Amino acid sequence: MDQHKRAALSKTLDASKLFGNSVGHLGEQPESLLLQPIFEDFSDESEIAGHYAAVFEWDIYFKNILHTGTDGIIIVVHDTCGELFSYELNGPDVTYLGQGDLHDTEYDDMVRETQFASFLNDDFDDEEAEKGSHCDYSLFIYPSDKLHGS
Repeated sequence: MDQHKRAALSKTLDASKLFGNSVGHLGEQPESLLLQPIFEDFSDESEIAGHYAAVFEWDIYFKNILHTGTDGIIIVVHDTCGELFSYELNGPDVTYLGQGDLHDTEYDDMVRETQFASFLNDDFDDEEAEKGSHCDYSLFIYPSDKLHGS
């Protein structure tokens, strides 16, 4: 964040280890830190005067994005730092399934992939990614038997 003067999203972590019980999940689900530099002024050459950190609870990102009755969407979050975790979306509700890629492999050929917050990583190159200086996130979206049944 300091080097590129841009917002950054950390690898997943247990935010309660940093912030105690002031965070909602207390380490029960994947969380990342969203870090934003705060600049002295609005000029292009402005120096960083401070930092803003927010706990990014991954499940909140997926809540309320589908209509009631649209059930059985599986989302697998994969990052370049080696983490994999899965959610099931049932209408506006989201359920954390656990660590790993937990979709039904019967639906492999129906996957849709998208980058998550790709704008955060525009200034990074492949060499920096290999060194682990940041994590890129991808979302893999699959149907399930529940969706197929409806």
